[in-house]
Amino acid sequence: QPAPRTVFLGCNPVDLQRGVDELRRQTSVKVEPMLLEDAAHGSGELRDANVVLTPYFHLAEARELAPEGAQVVPLNFVASEEAMRALVELPAGTLVGVLALDARSRRRLEALAQQCSSATVLGALLDDPEAAARLVEAADVVLVTYSASAHLPGHLAARARRVVRVGWALEPGGLGGWRVSADPAPHP
Repeated sequence: QPAPRTVFLGCNPVDLQRGVDELRRQTSVKVEPMLLEDAAHGSGELRDANVVLTPYFHLAEARELAPEGAQVVPLNFVASEEAMRALVELPAGTLVGVLALDARSRRRLEALAQQCSSATVLGALLDDPEAAARLVEAADVVLVTYSASAHLPGHLAARARRVVRVGWALEPGGLGGWRVSADPAPHP
């Protein structure tokens, strides 16, 4: 019987590749990368996947996209060490401006910045160009995910004093209860 087809879903190429690389290091399973956007538009071949792996923060999307009968496994990812170090080392009084693609991502980054530093944190969505421009002008540091940075207009990036891109890394032990199995998920 063939090994189960395992796909890792992520939202941007940088974190997708990092996640797949980490999964390959920690398991003996062949893991295929696929962008959520490709899976949603049908350009990614998800329909015959037996196992769909994804970060907890993309679990709802993965469940929606996964083929019937596939095992959907959330994995615990945390902000990369580079991003955490940049935030921890910010001096008191720093103004961090969070730019995000959606409200959920904005809340996640604002919480991360507040958890790691004593900085003042303000946020805006990239689909509000005026608010984003005001935030970039005021902020000492602009905090974005790799996914959002791909949508950051060049003129805003050029005006930012400093941009910190947040990548995500599989937390040690982040495979949780997922057990690597050679048997495909049963299809009812």
